[in-house]
Amino acid sequence: MSERGVGATVQDLVMAVHSTSGIDLAQPPVGMVVNQTAAWALVIFSLLSLPGCIYAAIKVSRREGHLVVPTLMLAGAIFAFVEPVFDMIGGVWYPAEMPLRAATVFGRSVNWGVAAAYVFFFFATTYSVYEMMRRGRPLRDLLLFAAAFSLLDSVLEMGAAQFDIFVWYSYRGAPVAAILGLPIHMIFWNGLYAIFSGGLLFLAMPYVRRGWRVLLLVPGVIIVYGVALSLLAAPSVWAINNDVSDVVAWVCGVVSSVAVIAAALYVATLPPIVRLRAAAGHAPARVGLSIAEVMK
Repeated sequence: MSERGVGATVQDLVMAVHSTSGIDLAQPPVGMVVNQTAAWALVIFSLLSLPGCIYAAIKVSRREGHLVVPTLMLAGAIFAFVEPVFDMIGGVWYPAEMPLRAATVFGRSVNWGVAAAYVFFFFATTYSVYEMMRRGRPLRDLLLFAAAFSLLDSVLEMGAAQFDIFVWYSYRGAPVAAILGLPIHMIFWNGLYAIFSGGLLFLAMPYVRRGWRVLLLVPGVIIVYGVALSLLAAPSVWAINNDVSDVVAWVCGVVSSVAVIAAALYVATLPPIVRLRAAAGHAPARVGLSIAEVMK
């Protein structure tokens, strides 16, 4: 091939990359109409968790002498207003007619129901698993908790997608590599995030439990959830924003799911956590540890 031919080929490749739909990102279904009855039911369900969250924040803070729990909850509320950035990348859309709209960020609706759900989510996942690790609970307990939370969260999100409360979308319109509208990597992330973030909190706790440094948890939550998910699910994100075949989409979904599983298991088997686990012995598996025992 001549030098000019090589140059032309390279130029063609560069132009192809820059013209791909992945640069512009998939277009959301802006005309989607929300099921108001279902949306109100989910928003009210989320808001009803707030009294329990406030009680937990007060009780744990007084018992432990730190403000980690209320700060995680604050981070969850703030994350709701940052989430649209990651939704544009990951293909998530909330209709503008969602009840109790709090703000519009980058043309995307943020509602108080989602904010309340995140207040509960970041406490129930991260702090509960941190407590389980601190008490030396075996790995199978952590995995049972993650599986239970994944089942609960995924069922709610699949149901919400069926009622057009929010939806995953892709370049092709419908979500790719998905089960009942929920991308498979999110099924794993919904539960394994608890182990991933709980382990990171375990490592960070000596530094953030005192003074103003607890506020570092706010950007920490955004980085651990939004940024880490975007990186681990990069193959799925690419498939979402490009016109790919079903086979390619599912391969990307599986690769992203494996990355999520590997990251969670890596954190769960870090030496400080393993040492506490070994010192505590191997008690019978109890998924019921978590939130209920945190409140004792």
